Amino acid sequence: MSTEAMLPYRIWLGQVENPSFDQWHDPDRPQLLLGSARDNPIQRMEKLADGSLDHSKFAQTYGIEPRMDLLETLPAEIGALESYRKKDDASKVRAQVRDHLLGLGYVVADARTDVVYTIYIINLVDDSAPDPSSGKWVYVGETSKTPEERFDEHKNGIRDNKAAREHGRDLNYDLMKDIPQVRFKQDSKWLEAHTGEKLRSDDYVVEGAH
Repeated sequence: MSTEAMLPYRIWLGQVENPSFDQWHDPDRPQLLLGSARDNPIQRMEKLADGSLDHSKFAQTYGIEPRMDLLETLPAEIGALESYRKKDDASKVRAQVRDHLLGLGYVVADARTDVVYTIYIINLVDDSAPDPSSGKWVYVGETSKTPEERFDEHKNGIRDNKAAREHGRDLNYDLMKDIPQVRFKQDSKWLEAHTGEKLRSDDYVVEGAH
C-alpha cells in the first residue's frame, strides 16, 4: 500500500484568485471551490493551480487562493478541519460544509468538476393565435447541459414545464448569444432571473426565469 493511500482525507476550501473573473450573484463575496483529498489542503490547491492535476483547467486559468480560514469559522460539530479515513465520510462532511456556506450566502462550487452553466431561451408559440409567429413569448431557463439537450428534454416531458412542452418551437439564439456561460450555479440562477427581468422590460411575456 502506498504512503498516499494510507493518508486520511481532509477538506479544503479556496476562492477564485483572478479578480477579473466575473461575479454575478454577489460581487462582494468570494466564489469558493470546495474539495477533499489526501494531500495537505494547501498543497492540493497548489497542485490544482500549477497544472499538476489533469482535471484542474479552471484552477489553472483563474488560480486558487486558500480560504481555510472560513473552515475555521464553521461550527465544530461539522468537522470541517478533521481528518477522515474513508472517502465517503469526507464526502458527507464536504456536503455539510457546502450546505452551511450556501446558507450563509456564499457562492460555492464542487472543485472536482468543470461544469459550465448556460442560459437558454425557447420561443413559445400559441397556435390558436391569428399570427403565431408575431408574439414575444419565451421560456427562460438555465442548464449544465447544452441548450439543445435541455430543449429536447422539455419537449419530451423530462424537464416538465407545460409552456415549454406544449408551446416550445425552437431556441432563440439571437437573444442567447450575448449571455455569458458561468461556472457557479448561483451565478447561473442570478443570470436566469436577470435575463427574465430584462426581457420583460422589453415587452416579452416570460415563462420560467425563476
